Amino acid sequence: MALMSFGEALIDFLPADKPGEFKACAGGAPANVAVALACLGHNSFFVGGMSADAMGDFLRHEMASRGVNLDYIALINHAPTSLVLVTLDSHGERSFQFYREGGADALFSGEHLRIEAFKYASIFHFCSNTLTHLSLNEATWQALELAHKHHLIVSFDVNLRLSLWSEQQRTHLFARVMECVARSHIIKLASEECAYLAGQAGCTEAQWIAQCLTNDCTELVVVTDGGKPVNAYTRHGQLCVTPPEVTPVDTTGAGDAFIAGLLANLDTCLLQGDGFAHWLGEETLQQALVQACANGAKACQIKGAFEAMPAY
Repeated sequence: MALMSFGEALIDFLPADKPGEFKACAGGAPANVAVALACLGHNSFFVGGMSADAMGDFLRHEMASRGVNLDYIALINHAPTSLVLVTLDSHGERSFQFYREGGADALFSGEHLRIEAFKYASIFHFCSNTLTHLSLNEATWQALELAHKHHLIVSFDVNLRLSLWSEQQRTHLFARVMECVARSHIIKLASEECAYLAGQAGCTEAQWIAQCLTNDCTELVVVTDGGKPVNAYTRHGQLCVTPPEVTPVDTTGAGDAFIAGLLANLDTCLLQGDGFAHWLGEETLQQALVQACANGAKACQIKGAFEAMPAY
């Protein structure tokens, strides 16, 4: 069994030690999760569009060297690797400037999906960055349909990056995100993303979460808030876990390390034959959230994404 992580792999340009200088690091939220799962000793593979340029070669090397299976990527020769300029404030919190239009990850389409990939996974993980462009959004929906057809657990990290959405694209944002919410078993989002989506829905955050849990699919909603307590909601109640106290150096990839820790615990549960329902039990889920928080805290203490992913 394995995790299939679907979406973008790109280059993060992070601030270097000297002011005004930047260091190129491998990244992209779904790629980070794939790497983190592999570092935690689980089978993981990445599905998405990747460029044949030098940065694409670098990304593939960095992912493969950490144990990620790249058999199901689409190599898109005519497109460059997408880039993101990351700036950090005094608390290690990030701001993003994306250079993605025409990038290889954004040109992935349903034609690139390979059905056999879904036969080897137990969990399908994705983010909202594949919802921005029409053909990429359609590919995401096709992947979701295949994930359900093959009885995979679907994990959705909302991971909203509003700067990736043009003014015209943003008119579709809420509807596309909510379509994905309705087809996901696990939803992970930051507190500000929860507030944004609840505002778009015209309700409180508590009401929005409750609505998510009334659909036919969603079983777990996890809301993170930096170093503040993590709240997890199921159809049977609420759990709260406080992350370890750390001094953040760079929060890039911290949320990805968190969800990877959560999914690694779920994959172990599935491999042992205990099943998803057992994993959602209060004690088992509490343990999974504690491990996820520990992973996220560790990732905050190292610059970069792939470099910061905790290993067993």
